Amino acid sequence: MQSPLLDRSGADTLSQTLVQGLVPGAEGLPLGTFREGRFEPVAQLYFTYILARLENQFFLFDQHAAAERVLYEVLSEKASRGTPSKQSLLLPWVWEPSPEASAVVQAQRLDFENLGYSLEPFGRNAWRVLAVPAVLGEGNKVRSLLEGLVEDLLSGRIPQGWESILTRAACRGSVKAGDPLTLPEMGHLIKELQGVEKPWTCPHGRPSFLGLSDMDLAKRFRRI
Repeated sequence: MQSPLLDRSGADTLSQTLVQGLVPGAEGLPLGTFREGRFEPVAQLYFTYILARLENQFFLFDQHAAAERVLYEVLSEKASRGTPSKQSLLLPWVWEPSPEASAVVQAQRLDFENLGYSLEPFGRNAWRVLAVPAVLGEGNKVRSLLEGLVEDLLSGRIPQGWESILTRAACRGSVKAGDPLTLPEMGHLIKELQGVEKPWTCPHGRPSFLGLSDMDLAKRFRRI
């Protein structure tokens, strides 16, 4: 099913009318209500935000922030239990990074294992990838994530250490702004967010969703 998508002019009009009345979800919705709510996805805005309805309120979800929070908590929980979710590969692939990148892999190998990768040395600077994070599947994403994390560490964009690698992995591995989503995909993402421990923000602290009630709309249009 395709998602209703407001065009640029329609979304701009909506934004100009409503955005000043939006408040972070944590300020306008109790946690219990959020977890039990039956959100109805309505449309995707700018291929970046999900417009959803809950009774007499409308909410805008940042699809990347929401997906990032979900993936962060899934990876973190499994690692903390010592049971990273791994998908063994029927056809392991060999990765041959630069000597400098290979040294980073060696230094942070345990952290990559905690994400769900299984890596073994395979020659001078090469590594054989035997398993990947199950939550990400077996596509190109798991390879680009591994390579991207190593590049981030090598370039100093993120510091060494589990928390920074976990946060970056959740960012790189999640749905991005600009990715089209169907209505069922939007609903599934919201449902996943409802199940996490800290749904209000992404791991970086940005709001994952904003709320706007019918009263807020009435005030914006000066009906009351």
